[in-house]
Order: sequence, then C-alpha cells, then structure tokens
Amino acid sequence: MNIIGLSGVATCGKDFFFSHLKFATKKNVIRFGLADALKEELYDLIKQTYNVDVFNCSPEQKEMVRPILINHAAIRRKETHGRYWINKINDRVKSAAANKDNIVVITDIRFAEYEKDEVFWLKKELSGFLIHISKYYVENDKKIFVPPANVEEAKNNPELIYNSDYIIEWENNLNKEQAIEYCSDALVSMRLKKIHNNLLTSQK
Repeated sequence: MNIIGLSGVATCGKDFFFSHLKFATKKNVIRFGLADALKEELYDLIKQTYNVDVFNCSPEQKEMVRPILINHAAIRRKETHGRYWINKINDRVKSAAANKDNIVVITDIRFAEYEKDEVFWLKKELSGFLIHISKYYVENDKKIFVPPANVEEAKNNPELIYNSDYIIEWENNLNKEQAIEYCSDALVSMRLKKIHNNLLTSQK
C-alpha cells in the first residue's frame, strides 16, 4: 500500500496536502492527477480559442474555462462508465507504485458513481488509501466548512467521505509545521491499515 488518493471539494487543500507530504516521509512522493489528462486533451483547443494556458492561468481565467473542462470530462466519463480518465494514467500510476521507495499520490479522486469508478479503481484495483479532506474557517467560534463548488461535488462528496480510510478536517491558513503533522498522522494511519490487512490475509 503505497498509493494515496485525495478527495474533497474544490479548494479544500488536496494539492496543499501533497506539497507537504514530502516533508513527512523519506520516500519519493510522486503526484498524478486525473484532471491533468483532461487538461492535456483540451490544452490546444482552449489555448487557441481563448488564449488560456490551463496549466498556468489566473483564477479568473480558470473560472472562465471551467465549464468547458467539466462538460468535456463528463462526456468522456459517460462514454466509458467513468473509466476514460482512469485509463489515461493507470499504467503510469502502476509503474510508479511498483517502486516501493515511492509514495504515489493521486490528488483528485472525485467520483463514485459508476460500478468501477475512481474510488473502486483506487481501493480495489490499486489497493490504495483514500484520504478525504475538508477545510473550514472559524467565525464566532463556529466551524464554517468550505461548501461543494457545484452540483457534482455535492452529489459525490458524501460517498467519498463514506469510502475514505482517513478523514482530515483542517483550518484555513495552516502553517508548514501544522500541515506536516497532518500528513504524518495520515501516513501512520495508512501503515496501521496495511498491518491490519496483512493480519487478516495471514489468518485466512
């Protein structure tokens, strides 16, 4: 078990988690994103039509082209029962994970709609560890969690929480030390789950 999938609504801190994970382990931390394959597929079209670089654009530009990305991704998912973007990176993920000195992080596990969707792929096919992240702000001594950005997130987020192996709820504007502590705790939980799974296997 050296593959981690990150889930949670937009701006919850999935890439933030990844960027600090390398400080919590001596292993090589390698990132993959299902959305990267989407951006690669639409890069030329969006660049030529709107002069927007989807890999390096402002928040305003990202919001402008977001509907195109979302709709194209949904069409491809529907055509393949959720497997299109998985198939784009599956071999590369497995190749990276074959080296036990690596921890592979898939930073955008978003769907559990189809029978063999992203959660199934991560947990059943890759034997991965699913972390769900929520971010909150404190107002008048109450936690205000960042809400889903769209209908699809609102629909899938409960399933992602239900299927997660580890749940993080962290406050906005964490410092580096705090973020690393969250990452370290997640790694401990992952190791414990691996030990537990090995014990169950040995008892069969």
